[in-house]
Amino acid sequence: MTGYTADEKLRLQQLRELRRRWLKDQELSPREPLGPPQRVWPMERFWNKFLQDQAPWKNVIYKTYRHSFLAFTHILIPAWIIHYYLKYHVTTKPYAIVERKPRIFPVSLKMSLIFLLLIIFLPLFPPQVIISLKCSFSLLVLVPALYIFSVLFCF
Repeated sequence: MTGYTADEKLRLQQLRELRRRWLKDQELSPREPLGPPQRVWPMERFWNKFLQDQAPWKNVIYKTYRHSFLAFTHILIPAWIIHYYLKYHVTTKPYAIVERKPRIFPVSLKMSLIFLLLIIFLPLFPPQVIISLKCSFSLLVLVPALYIFSVLFCF
């Protein structure tokens, strides 16, 4: 017997057809390769939509925004940071030695004595007596706060 049998011929024909289809599938269409969709930031999406019609005045606005944003982020903010650091943290000593500045508390000695006396004598009176006194609004706010503070921390 010479040649292929009918089953072998059918099998070879099917393999050739399969190879031909596979090679045809490997050819790219004009819209391929498809990449993943690009994610766009909201401001970029706004400017893309704003500049679609290519109006000259819109280009001027966009260029002004871009340059002012660059100047703000690369010049003004660093200048403010450097100014703040030099003004509040670097002392006027030789070689610019940096040291901590002394603490300054806003309460005077007279006010601290008044608060101390209030904290000491406030728990002696019930809250109803204190509120019934004819006090200014600041005392109405200050006295209950001092009373609570003294009850919590003094006893």
